[in-house]
Amino acid sequence: MLRERDEVAAFALMMSSDGAVGIAVAAVDDCESAVAMLTDGLRQEAKEGSMVACAVCSPRGSSALMVMLENNENYCADILLPFAGASPREIDMDGILVEDGDVRVFGLVE
Repeated sequence: MLRERDEVAAFALMMSSDGAVGIAVAAVDDCESAVAMLTDGLRQEAKEGSMVACAVCSPRGSSALMVMLENNENYCADILLPFAGASPREIDMDGILVEDGDVRVFGLVE
C-alpha cells in the first residue's frame, strides 16, 4: 500500500487456531474510529473462540505505522514502525520501537 499510494489505512490481521490468516480493513477516514471498529470486530471473533492471535495496524500521521499485537494467552506488544525517506516509503529498520502492549481483544486470561 505504501509504495503504491504513499498512505496506509487502518487494518487488522487475525490468525485462527488452524493457522489461517484473515484481514479486515476499516472503511472510515478517522484513524481512531477505524481502530475502535477493528478492535470491536476482533473482540467478537475472539468470543467465538477460533481466533488465537491478532494485529491491529494503524498509521501514526505520515511518519510511522503502529502495530498492536495480541494473542489469546495475553502476550501483547506494541510495535512502532517509522517510515524512512520520502516516496516510496520504506520502514526505518533501525528506528523500530517495541513496547509491552495492552490486552485489548481477548480479555485477561486467569
